[in-house]
Parts: sequence; structure tokens; C-alpha cells
Amino acid sequence: MNDAGASGMPEDMRFADTRWTLVGAAGRGERQQARRALLELCLQYWYPVYAYLRRCGHAAEIAEDIAGVFFGELLGSRLPLTPLPAQVRFRQFLFDSLHRFLATDWRRMEATGGTFEQAEGPALELLEARHQREAASTRSAAESFHRDYALELIASAHRRLSQEAVSAGHGPMYEALAPFLATRPPPAALEALAVELSSRPAVLATALRRLRDRFQELVRDELAQTVGDQAGLECERTELLAALQ
Repeated sequence: MNDAGASGMPEDMRFADTRWTLVGAAGRGERQQARRALLELCLQYWYPVYAYLRRCGHAAEIAEDIAGVFFGELLGSRLPLTPLPAQVRFRQFLFDSLHRFLATDWRRMEATGGTFEQAEGPALELLEARHQREAASTRSAAESFHRDYALELIASAHRRLSQEAVSAGHGPMYEALAPFLATRPPPAALEALAVELSSRPAVLATALRRLRDRFQELVRDELAQTVGDQAGLECERTELLAALQ
């Protein structure tokens, strides 16, 4: 999540049509566009919410229900009625909204009973399998939420980079070099890969450098999708780096 450098675009224009900026525009009447942008963000960061609920002690099926109702409420009636300040970030909004929902709305829903409209998210089997792989963590539920969020952001950048490589006809090379995007290859690793790929170590070294540069650009773009201005991006980057430690 290192700094990838400036994009060359004026800062105010860079954030004009990010997903989170579009959500904030709901208060100016762009509610359909805002709901679509919020849906994309909710689907991307569904797992951190589910995992948080599991770490708070809810059983898998209950956590699935709570997450579904929470996101359903968020998408249905919780769009901002006034434009959001630029300094409000999606991660903060999501975490605070979840806390309010658990403390008020979910308690009321439990008390009154009945059925409630749920948003459709990832399959429970996928969510729970991942949670079980990570359940041994000693972090608090809140700390794990922010770490899971950071990992989701990075995973999205990885997916985009992979798609770009495949589209350019470099899928096998990407798969071979992907493990070294964030770490130095061990001695002779590139030489061995060069033999496998019928290439040369120098070619792979250049490709790896370009992949790393592009990966950092994509991470930065993923960050930009969740904030409203440059100051928010830098603050979010710093906080998510800390969450990964």
C-alpha cells in the first residue's frame, strides 16, 4: 500500500466520480446512482462485516442474517439525506453504521420478531470458510474488522491486476510473479521461473517491477473509491497500513 505517485489529474477532479463521492451525492438528488455505487461498495466489503459479527459471538447463520438485514437497511433507507462532508470515509461510515444498527435497529427487530428484507451477499459457505481460516487471531473484533477491510481492498487490486494481465495475454507470467508483488524473490527464483516460462531473468525482473508499480496504482485507486478527497486518501492509507501490522 505504498505511495504510487501522482496520477497527474487535479485532486478535486480525481475524486469527482469515485463510488464514495457518488454515495455522498445522494443528498443532492442523485439517489439511483448513489445506491448503485453503495451496492458495489457493500458487496466488496461484506466479509469484514460478517467476520465482525462472528467475532462478536453470533453464530454463522445469525451473523449472515444480521449482515443481510444491515446491508438491506443501508441500501434501502440509509442513503445520506444531505451531502456528506469530504472528510467522511466509507470505512468509518460502514463501521459506525453497523454499530448503530446493532445497538438500536437490530435490538428492536429482535424484540418485535417477524421477517425483514435482506440484501443478497456472498454465500454463507464462502464467508464461513474464510472466517474459520482466520478465527485463531488474537485481535479484537474491531481490530480485525479494519484489518479485514484492508485485506479486501488489497485483494480487489490483485483481482484487477490479474484481469489486466490476462487481457494482455500475460496471465501465466502474472501468476508466476504475483507472489513477489510485496516481497523480494528468493535467490535464483527468477532464473527458475525464466526456464519455466521460456523467458529471461532480466525480462521477468522488468515485468515484476512494472507489475509492482501498477499494483500500487490500483491500490491507490481502490483507496480513492472510498474517500472524498486527497487528505482522506492519505489518512486512510496510513490507518489501513497500521491495521495490517
